[in-house]
Amino acid sequence: MIPRNTPIPVQKEAVYVTTVDYQPEVRFKIYEGERVRSEDNNLLGQFLLSGIHPAPRGETKFNVSFKIDSNGILHVFAEEPISGEKKQITLINGEGRHTKEEIDRMVHEAQMYKMDDDGFKKKVLAKNSLEDAAYRLRRLVKDDKVFSKVPSGYLKYCAGAVDKMINWLRHDVPMDVHVYNSKKKELLEMSSALSGMSQYGAIYIDTDSDGSQSGGKSPDFGNDHSETEEEYDYDDY
Repeated sequence: MIPRNTPIPVQKEAVYVTTVDYQPEVRFKIYEGERVRSEDNNLLGQFLLSGIHPAPRGETKFNVSFKIDSNGILHVFAEEPISGEKKQITLINGEGRHTKEEIDRMVHEAQMYKMDDDGFKKKVLAKNSLEDAAYRLRRLVKDDKVFSKVPSGYLKYCAGAVDKMINWLRHDVPMDVHVYNSKKKELLEMSSALSGMSQYGAIYIDTDSDGSQSGGKSPDFGNDHSETEEEYDYDDY
């Protein structure tokens, strides 16, 4: 979020979204480092934001700001606008931070493992794109306009396939990109069939190869129904 060697003071802002339907809280983790996997970076701190607005996945948004003041102190602030819930953490310069020698080592490792990290990132984006498609199709199957026009047997088939896909995503180990893309293609075909049978018009499921979605960013592996985690990189400056 804040690149290494950025002049201070500096402030960055971003918008993130929920990754699970009707989740009641989200945990924010702040990391220092340049690697793709969070476990390969240095955890500086974390905090829990509870009482957020319950809504389908991707609809509840968080405004997150990262500020480093002139003394090198990092302030991270998160707010969920609908509920008004907010939380922040202050990380003093030096507390939990790596030494210059450790930072140099981390930079060297990031360069050395760049190819592996790039491959892992592509897998994460492909998985997130598949997950987006699955949840959008799930909402479509439950739409009243579709329900009233599509045969119940096919709706049941689509609903079962989507539930199975989401469950697989929650418990699988990282797969090759082509596996995620192949499974996403299956969901797109179901969506196309529902569109034709229901005369519902254009039905949108994200087909971007990079896994992006409008309205915010949606990280990551390891989600459950009660709490999800948002992880942020805070590179040394």
